[in-house]
Amino acid sequence: MRVSKEEDDVIGMDRPKLLEAVAKLMLLNVDDGQVNTDVRKPTDIRLRELELEERRLRLEESKTQAELKKEEMKMKMQLEMEIRKMEIDREFRLTELRAQGVEVTRAVGESGADYFAVNHRWDDTLAGRTKKYGETLKHVLPSMPAETAKLPQYFDTVEKLYAMCEVPVDLQAKLLVPLLNDRVKSVISGMPVGDMERYDELKRFLLAEFKLTSKEYKSRFDSAIRNKNETYVLFAARLRNLLMYYLRSRHVVDDFDALCELIVSDRSKSCLPSEPLNYELSLEGDDWFESDKVATLADIYMNNRSATVQSSVY
Repeated sequence: MRVSKEEDDVIGMDRPKLLEAVAKLMLLNVDDGQVNTDVRKPTDIRLRELELEERRLRLEESKTQAELKKEEMKMKMQLEMEIRKMEIDREFRLTELRAQGVEVTRAVGESGADYFAVNHRWDDTLAGRTKKYGETLKHVLPSMPAETAKLPQYFDTVEKLYAMCEVPVDLQAKLLVPLLNDRVKSVISGMPVGDMERYDELKRFLLAEFKLTSKEYKSRFDSAIRNKNETYVLFAARLRNLLMYYLRSRHVVDDFDALCELIVSDRSKSCLPSEPLNYELSLEGDDWFESDKVATLADIYMNNRSATVQSSVY
């Protein structure tokens, strides 16, 4: 430039440098070594100064607006992210509540915003009810004995306490599981979840797993003897418990006729030889046959055996 500047250079100048550049532009115009002494009026210099100042301010204003817009976009994105996070948290909480059986309904407030209303108290939820009865029975329910032979008596005690405290059926298994010893817990780990939640299924599974079957109860009752340090009163109580376990497993506790039939059936089987007895027991499985059927099956077996022996002789 002779005394000229690129616009970008001029706009970037501060006020002292800007005045200096304008002065040189107006006073010193060097051309072929000659100095131009044509001096412009001060008002022209001031006008040029104001023009450049205005352009610089406009540029700064445009930059400021761009930065403001950028900041606004950033804040908008952050707000959208926060709203999305709140929605995800709300959906997660709703899923938790519904999994606990909580009824949740959607409603609209006075401001027009929607919200979700919970329609019951904590004590009415499954978790709340379990905690309530668990705290009630915490110092009442006994821990499971290490000796498996005492399991029937243990279940009797638990069931009596459940009846006294009116424990709902759907909570009985849940309250029992924490009381099981480590060995039993490892055994029930293979049970289906649906069966583990039902007290009757849990009890049946444990008794079967430790071979506390009807046959085992009957065998223990028949072979029971008084221990050396056991009084006769305690021995009689133990005999009664063993007999009751057996009768309950056969479902004849409240049926006198069925009880009589069971006694006759057991006595009949005790008189059978080993081969027809084993045949009879294989057909019974976990059930039991009345005395007439026991006798009929024994006769069929013996008749077929005799016919087989005779045919082999001839």
